[in-house]
Amino acid sequence: MIGLGYIILFVAYFFVARTVVRFTTKWASNNNKSVRLWRIITIIGMLSIVFWDLIPIYGTHTYQCASNGGFSVYKTLDEWKKDNPGVAETLVPVDGAKSTQGGETIRYQLNQRFAWDTTRSQVWYTLYKKDEQIVDIQTGEVLAENIDFYTNLINPMVIPTTQLRDFKMWMKINSCNRGIKNKWLVGSDSFISLKSKFKRISGEIQ
Repeated sequence: MIGLGYIILFVAYFFVARTVVRFTTKWASNNNKSVRLWRIITIIGMLSIVFWDLIPIYGTHTYQCASNGGFSVYKTLDEWKKDNPGVAETLVPVDGAKSTQGGETIRYQLNQRFAWDTTRSQVWYTLYKKDEQIVDIQTGEVLAENIDFYTNLINPMVIPTTQLRDFKMWMKINSCNRGIKNKWLVGSDSFISLKSKFKRISGEIQ
């Protein structure tokens, strides 16, 4: 259904754009202006009304992913165990309810010592940064971090919206490209698998 809606909108906009281009072409011809130049200007202008933010968003997303995105481990499980002898065996995995840690940070407790913090912040326009961290609750030390970027668009067919940007489904970007493995894997672990290991550091299955 949503696909049909987009087809109807694009067809309607095509006819509007064509009418505007024809009007501009006629005006240029009657006023001894460059018909070709004004036709190009009008076409670019009509396309820009809908697609002006396409290149900037994808360009900024690509840059942020390449420069700032990725998965980092600051302290391994073995290093943490060495610094905290005998503690890992006492930890029991839990599914902690989310709690706000100030600002835009949401915390989920993994066990009695570790938490998973997620902070979302706006980079530009619809582009957002998601910063996930595994934190030692007792010391506040960040043990691992995963930084990703996405466009904050909602589905207008599910959630009512009056913002034009939410109808631009071609702008939907869920995350950075995972094709560069060494940015998203440390050893054999991704952030998700390492988070699970920290949660079950004692070896106990919930």
